[in-house]
Amino acid sequence: MDFLDRLDVLMESKKINKRQLSIMTGIPVSTVYGWYKKGYENITLPSLNALSDFFGCSMEYLANGAIKKQDEKLQAAEMERALTRLGVVLPDGTIDEEKLCKLVSVLELSKEIKRIFR
Repeated sequence: MDFLDRLDVLMESKKINKRQLSIMTGIPVSTVYGWYKKGYENITLPSLNALSDFFGCSMEYLANGAIKKQDEKLQAAEMERALTRLGVVLPDGTIDEEKLCKLVSVLELSKEIKRIFR
């Protein structure tokens, strides 16, 4: 998951769009849209700081996904979003147990393959 994926999850959790994010953080709207169109490699520390303050997460989490204690709720939101995309969490919030079992099997197989090829 990259910076933009994490930013999308955070905006989704607050139910805001890019324009609202700009207004609420003081980051120019052209900058926010620019991250999506041109890339975010040159994001500034003041922008990361403003996002960090607004979302209540660390700058490290925004920049590279490093999880600190305060970011555990965000990690849970990312996991739920991923499971929803995979169809494991259904729109009504229930779990599709068959898909969950298949996902667990795939993860276990992947772990075993990595162990073999180390």
